[in-house]
Amino acid sequence: MLANWLAARAPSAVSVGAHTLTVEIWPNGLDIQHISGPEPLDLRYRLPAGAAPLEHTIPYGTPPELIADDQGRWLRIALAPGQQINARVTAERVLVQAPDRREEPTSNGIEVPAGVSDKLSS
Repeated sequence: MLANWLAARAPSAVSVGAHTLTVEIWPNGLDIQHISGPEPLDLRYRLPAGAAPLEHTIPYGTPPELIADDQGRWLRIALAPGQQINARVTAERVLVQAPDRREEPTSNGIEVPAGVSDKLSS
């Protein structure tokens, strides 16, 4: 029930240290946008057992990779400021894509808290 509620909400910007990003977690993957920050973020997403080979369509920056350690298998993503990725995991593949920016809404779906937009336009 909580997953359905979270999935129905538009993503909100979240601050993590000096970085601002949006994260949407789905049953089969995640969507992340690194809105701003001083450097790329090194992110890891734990993969389920049996996750298949990696495929990606990231045309720029550091390509995603699969890594393993004593805690399991991970999808490692270096996400530069301004970059957005969508990752989906199935038994057949781990697919990481950068959405076509021409298809993104101009607001990027980010909810801006009341009163903040007035300060941004000043």
